[in-house]
This record gives sequence, structure tokens and C-alpha cells, in this order.
Amino acid sequence: SSFKHRNYSEERGEGGPGFLTQQVNTYAFKHKNEEDDESANRLRELLTKIRQALERSVLKHIQKNIQYLPTSPPSGTGLKSLIDLLSNIKERPFPMKLLEAMHTIRAYGNMAVHDGRLPSREQVEKDFNTFKRLEEDFEIRYNGRLGVY
Repeated sequence: SSFKHRNYSEERGEGGPGFLTQQVNTYAFKHKNEEDDESANRLRELLTKIRQALERSVLKHIQKNIQYLPTSPPSGTGLKSLIDLLSNIKERPFPMKLLEAMHTIRAYGNMAVHDGRLPSREQVEKDFNTFKRLEEDFEIRYNGRLGVY
């Protein structure tokens, strides 16, 4: 009887019934959170790199279409404004879906930098692939192939 009571007390501990179970669950939860934190950090890195790639792409589009812009964008112009500037090019109109995809990727990068709520990796990959496909379609339309248009 005393033995059973002692085991029960040890299992209960000061935390109440199921103390050992709670400890195991807490450890498992902590370990899962560490994995989640590592995954989140990798996703943040991915989002940051994707945003940087987007910025290079947008700057390339602006450079190639500079003759169609009323003025050159001042240095330090934010990515949102640069994307919006692309929407004003009438001679080579950017498809609205491409501009929307650019803004989506830009927003993901902002989320990564500012520690906001992160989208799933699957969603990021889907949206980035959509952006790349739309951008390739746009370049092919104006150049007949990928590359310089």
C-alpha cells in the first residue's frame, strides 16, 4: 500500500495527477517547438532570399523599361513603389496577375523580416512558382524567349 502510494505520489509530484506524463508531454512539446523554431528560421531565410530575388527582378524590369517611365525612380525607393511603378508602363503593360504575384512575394519577405505570422512553406513555393511562371510568360511575350527583352 505504501509502495503504491509512493509511486502515485512520485507520478503525481507537486504538479497534480499525471505529473510524469505532463513532464514527458512538456519535453516533447519543447522539442517540437525547437524543431518548429528551426523550420521557421529556415522559412524566414527562404522568404528573405526570395524577396531579394524579386527585388533584383523588379529592378531589372525597371532598367529595361526606363525609357517608358516619366522619371527614374529615386534611389531608396521601396519595393512596393517600384512594383507599382511597373504597373504604369503602358508600352509594355505588366499583367495584373504578375504584379499581384510580385506584391505577394514582397509581403512574404516583409513578414520574414518583421517576424510576422509566416505562411506555410508549401504556400510560399506555390506562390513563388506562380510568380516565376508569370514572369517567364511575360518575357517570352515581349522577347519571344527568356532573357533580355
